[in-house]
Parts: sequence; C-alpha cells; structure tokens
Amino acid sequence: MMALKLPVWLLLALIVFLLVMDLLTFWVVRLNMTTALDLALDAAMIAAIEETDLLRGKSFIDETKAQVVALKYFRENLALNEHLENKFLKKTNFELNFRSDGLRPLIFAEVNTTVVTHVPKLVGREGIEITISQEQYYLQNYKNLAPTG
Repeated sequence: MMALKLPVWLLLALIVFLLVMDLLTFWVVRLNMTTALDLALDAAMIAAIEETDLLRGKSFIDETKAQVVALKYFRENLALNEHLENKFLKKTNFELNFRSDGLRPLIFAEVNTTVVTHVPKLVGREGIEITISQEQYYLQNYKNLAPTG
C-alpha cells in the first residue's frame, strides 16, 4: 500500500507541473499575440493611409496595402513561417476587415489559432484554441509618424 502512494503522488505532481507550465505558456503566447496584433494594426494604418488624402482632410485606407503590411508585421513579430505557424502556434487564421467613412477609418482584426500545450495532448487534443480580436481607428497622431519626403 505504501509503495503505491509514491507513484501516485509523483504522477499528480507531474500533472500539476504540466498544468502550470501550460497556463504560463498560454498566458505569454496570448500576451505576445495581442502585442503583435496591436503593432501590426498600427503599421497597417500608417502604411495604408495616403498623406495626400490627409492634406485634403480625408483619410481612406488602401485595403490591399493594409492587409500586406499587417500580415508582414504580425508574422515578423511572432516569428511565424509562411503558414502562420511556429513552435507554439498552429492552424493560425489572420483576418482583417475595414470600414471607412472618409473621416475615421477602422481596421478590425481577428486571429484564430491553436496554442500548443501539453495537458490537452493527454486527452487527444493538439492544444488550446484562442481567438483574439482588436480594432484600430485612425488617430490624428499618425500624421506625425508619416514619412516625409
């Protein structure tokens, strides 16, 4: 009876350790994704609004340019490959939507991915699915960030 208690406690300790590591991994990956998405939307907004439109008092988003720039910065900041995957992220889907009334354009981003962790593998799953959504309105301080000449 006494010999059985030690393996049970070791197994329980291992599961608790894996759970804590998974929670820390999930928290750090989510924080990094949120930061990368914020930077990607800022970069897309700066790149996609023409300075000549701003001088006329209008601000329209070049959606194609915004999509390319946002995806580029998102991939670079998270070190993702061409399939938007790395050691921690699998099955990533990056989607941008736009709305513009000529005065205050909006970029809305949604990222769906699977964070690879250990505990879900015990029950036959690859990881924990997560969705991060964020919207970015055009702000006047982007005028100061626009390249000159």
